[in-house]
Amino acid sequence: RINDFCFEKCNKLNKVEITTESSLEIIGQYSFSKSSIPNITLPNSVKYIEQYSFYECQNLKSVTFSSSSQLKTISRYAFFKTCIQSINFPNNLENIEDFAFNECTNLRLLNFIPESKLQTIGCNTFQSTFIVEIKIPSSVRVIKNNAFYQCKSLEIVEFLSNSRLEVIEENAFSNSSIKKINIAPSVKIIKKNVFNGCQNLEIVEFLSNSRLEVIEEN
Repeated sequence: RINDFCFEKCNKLNKVEITTESSLEIIGQYSFSKSSIPNITLPNSVKYIEQYSFYECQNLKSVTFSSSSQLKTISRYAFFKTCIQSINFPNNLENIEDFAFNECTNLRLLNFIPESKLQTIGCNTFQSTFIVEIKIPSSVRVIKNNAFYQCKSLEIVEFLSNSRLEVIEENAFSNSSIKKINIAPSVKIIKKNVFNGCQNLEIVEFLSNSRLEVIEEN
């Protein structure tokens, strides 16, 4: 474990090396927050990135996971307001919690592999980023409030045919630049304001096997 607050505000820290043989499992709360690290590569053994771990690391441009990473959870505010430009999420990741990548204004590219085990995209997770497209893994069951709110460059959202998504919560895609969307047939509830302010949205498609029950106001 890297304990809580270990390297917080280390404003001359410009290199962090963790060996590939490391047994590190937990990166603690605020452990690198407001430090000056420019990048980090995490070993396979890491399972939890706790809340605020890299909070406001404004020089942090990349975080790298291997394809065999055991990472399960990226916690609240973990990479809030960093300068990460792209990220490849490992397949064992199950939860991206609230505000994890909020206000990462350099973030353009998200990659999930087809075998992803991701179940939850938390509240405000990617709010105000500049991602252009997102392919939602089939394992995701809920997209929470404001997950992609104010994503002004987001034009393409794709749900896979075997998607298990059931709920799209309030404001999930509001004020984004989506042009077309096919709603996954597994979706049962679209909550209020989900596409509110999407002024470029021209086409919404529901498949014949749709299980949709509720579209709430706005």
